[in-house]
Amino acid sequence: MSHYKDKAKKKYKILLIHGWGFPPSIWETYLKGNFINSEIVNLNLYDFHLESSASFHEIAKIVANSHKKFDLVLCWSLGCFLGREIDFIIGKEIKKIIFVSYLPKYIAEKNWKFGFQNAEILQLQEGIKKDFKKSLKNFYLYSINNNSNKELVKYLFKNIEYFKEEDIKKLIATIKILKSGDYRKKSIKDEEKCLFIYGEEDPIAPYSVIKEIRNQHPSSSFATIRGAAHLPFVSHLKEFSDIVDIFMRN
Repeated sequence: MSHYKDKAKKKYKILLIHGWGFPPSIWETYLKGNFINSEIVNLNLYDFHLESSASFHEIAKIVANSHKKFDLVLCWSLGCFLGREIDFIIGKEIKKIIFVSYLPKYIAEKNWKFGFQNAEILQLQEGIKKDFKKSLKNFYLYSINNNSNKELVKYLFKNIEYFKEEDIKKLIATIKILKSGDYRKKSIKDEEKCLFIYGEEDPIAPYSVIKEIRNQHPSSSFATIRGAAHLPFVSHLKEFSDIVDIFMRN
């Protein structure tokens, strides 16, 4: 875990959880202008032992034992599964949770049209084995819906430098967690503390899923960002920051 502390009086204690295929540094641009007086726990999924979906429950226990409470848990994509697990354990000690680009299940099936097709995940898994850097680049471009913004692409591609050959097993392990995770029938005890944010151009977690999520968590709040894809906190920083700021002040 990385910890950031400003010298000024602490405002919030915040847990950040990144998604698949990205290191925790993906939050850096967002952190430069937000929560500058706060204590930030920037979790690195790849610091932990990863084998199966049960791994997230074990990581959640470690986080809960280490920190006890948070003003905000801000989780993104696959990291939302871990956010859910942490909430199961210390939900009463978490004031607010923001789920970004969240699906309760990331693999499409007969009665669930959202997320990856099984063939796409298998292709990604094989690609990571053969050439992980090329596969990550392709995944990054897909995540931003092939946005042609050169600065955005350059910023994303910098994150590939974090991963080494020895990380291939961890990338594959988290793909397996992505495949097996299913939170569609798991409730949130305090839905009012939750905000779900979606990019309207997200090819992975389309904002049309909001209807399903709202049916499952009717007391939660929802927001969409026009033009954003799977990484709204990177591609549409101001819009994302404004939404979070309003949610934290309310």
